[in-house]
Amino acid sequence: MRTARRPCSRDLGLGFRRIIAVSSVLVVSTSCGTQPRAAETLGSGSAPSLAAKPLPSGDRGQVSRLRLVTSDQGWVLTDRYLLWTNDGGTTWLDITPPGVVGSKRLRGAFFLDLRHGWLVAATPDRPNTSRTMTVFRTQDGGTSWRTSTLPPLSSGGTIPYSYGVASLTFVDSQHGSARLSVGGEGNQYVIIDPTPMPTFTTVDGGRSWTAVPPDYPPVPIANLPVPPAYRPDTANEGMVTFVSPTDAVLPVTFYTDTTSAIVFFISEDAGTTWRLGVSLPDPDRFPFGQDRGIMNSVASQAWAVLFRDRIEVTGDQGRTWKTVRPTGFELLNTIDFVTPDVAWGLGTYRVCPRSAQACFKEGPMRSRDGGRTWSPLPL
Repeated sequence: MRTARRPCSRDLGLGFRRIIAVSSVLVVSTSCGTQPRAAETLGSGSAPSLAAKPLPSGDRGQVSRLRLVTSDQGWVLTDRYLLWTNDGGTTWLDITPPGVVGSKRLRGAFFLDLRHGWLVAATPDRPNTSRTMTVFRTQDGGTSWRTSTLPPLSSGGTIPYSYGVASLTFVDSQHGSARLSVGGEGNQYVIIDPTPMPTFTTVDGGRSWTAVPPDYPPVPIANLPVPPAYRPDTANEGMVTFVSPTDAVLPVTFYTDTTSAIVFFISEDAGTTWRLGVSLPDPDRFPFGQDRGIMNSVASQAWAVLFRDRIEVTGDQGRTWKTVRPTGFELLNTIDFVTPDVAWGLGTYRVCPRSAQACFKEGPMRSRDGGRTWSPLPL
């Protein structure tokens, strides 16, 4: 049986007037605003984390999440530290909450702007029990943190389930959600079909959390103006991204056994109705069973789509696109464009350029020329 692909997209917020699930679920009110970039939100663009610690020495852990908030400011999450930069990644500050620094228990993070952020950390392992998750929240860029706890996950069968990686999304400072993968004891993967994805929502900024039904689609495909050519295909919906208080973008990947395409649907009334935007088909057919997910990044100033060997970037909501043949990595598995020129990503790159030995490293990368060339972030 063919397994559906999961297209990658930016972890941005939603603004619908009902419960909506994407890779996360949000509950928002009719007065909910957009989730724009930090400079648009704060206006001042002042740097957070002035009281943060210098970059820790030694093993900083494995990077799992990263995101640009402005062209120069952003964060990287490892399993040990939450790190912030104010200069595009040249230097870093440690804004990890006390008590979990270096703990190898960090599972997910999200910053709405330069001040409001959330971090999910697993509690210490307890034999034969489920693992719970602590949610840290800050309103001052990581200078201080408060905590809450996600409801525990009950055991399943003979294997005690525990929470794994978390995806966090907030649409404003009050409304957000957390969706978690599920593992076994010791955070091992558990093969279950369908895979449980516990999802929780908050309407008070993360002070309290409520479980919601998982896998509820952001917008039913039947309610979207799907092009006739793609109606027989399998569809995977991405994240709904608000680029203004009323304008939203929903990327959907359509695919068959040997072809795929991404279609952008656009709403101009805060998600009430949708119209068809641009479609980008993968130019290359692929052998059966060897497809790779199309990754995309949607922000107020730039959309980007990563196919296997090229990146398509637009700064005018899909009216014109620039094709980029990226270099500097062996594999790029995450992209995050904040402008058409500035982007971060997670990838695999060669670390022995003058050696015949094939030695590679996984880690954060950046591009300052629209995704054409990539280099490791100095971390």
